[in-house]
Amino acid sequence: MTAAIARFRAELRDDTSAVATSMPRLTWTVESTEPGWVQAFAELRSDGRDVRLDGPDSVLVDWPFRPLAEREIRRVAVRATSTEGASTDWSESLRIEAAFTDSWPGVPIGLANTSDEAQPAVLRTTFLVDAPVRRARLFFTAFGVADFELNGQPVDAGILAPGWTAYLDRLVHETIDITAHIRPGSNAIGARLAGAWFTEKYGFHGQQKRIYGEQPSLSGHIELELESGAVQIVPTDGTWRATGDGPIRRSGIYAGEHHDLRRTEPDWSRADFDDHMWKPVRVGGAACPSPKRALPRPSDASRNFPSRKSPPRRPERRSLTSGRIWWDGCASV
Repeated sequence: MTAAIARFRAELRDDTSAVATSMPRLTWTVESTEPGWVQAFAELRSDGRDVRLDGPDSVLVDWPFRPLAEREIRRVAVRATSTEGASTDWSESLRIEAAFTDSWPGVPIGLANTSDEAQPAVLRTTFLVDAPVRRARLFFTAFGVADFELNGQPVDAGILAPGWTAYLDRLVHETIDITAHIRPGSNAIGARLAGAWFTEKYGFHGQQKRIYGEQPSLSGHIELELESGAVQIVPTDGTWRATGDGPIRRSGIYAGEHHDLRRTEPDWSRADFDDHMWKPVRVGGAACPSPKRALPRPSDASRNFPSRKSPPRRPERRSLTSGRIWWDGCASV
């Protein structure tokens, strides 16, 4: 008879070691050749400290250690013992990264001279990396939604990030690992920005109105941890440049998006792109609550769900005992 820890994760995801909380919950499963194997207690190990947890609980178990500091990396292992006294080996060490920050040097920026309501914009800036980089993270939030490219390559597969929130009360921020995209010398980051829920009109019968804001804004920063231990920050500020003449002409949650491919600039997120026709960004213009932590987004692989095409169906007609006719789920007289 053998038993082993088969799966071990922090919070709700298997595709990333990043968590958005200082006290991530832990989940593990046990595979055993013994029928009816039941956990009597489990032991968790981190930083040389062991904690025993009595009982069968193994799903979203409360964090028993010192809370994670922002950006801290911790490793945790688990082993379980059955009601019959048989123990598993210690699991492989689980890497857990506190992918959040409570500091926020970036200010809200957006298109300075808008020509349309809720106008989408494209923003960019360049920065110099003149020392070896250990790790690089992009922290961002938006009054609206944004996606990014770094040195000509997409840095995340997220859609409509960072998602809806009650903008007047709180913002949520996302964290993206961009270490693989950073290179020595000149770098450039660009963002496509749209209003989404922030600038959407809500209401019915001609009473639609915007309740949050008129134009979208972006706020965030790149944090470069250098091999020397120094930290370099690239915030959203007045040095960024913007254009409202990008390929996304109009964008809305309900109305959809108008995309003009003739306006595409293939190198817009590269360091050598000529942006002299772009304008300095608008700085401020949006009351910015302190951004709160959001769960990291799924990786590309977790988004590739299989899809299938369903064959067309003919409407179905039924006669009901009441004398009414039922067409494909809709009753009529």
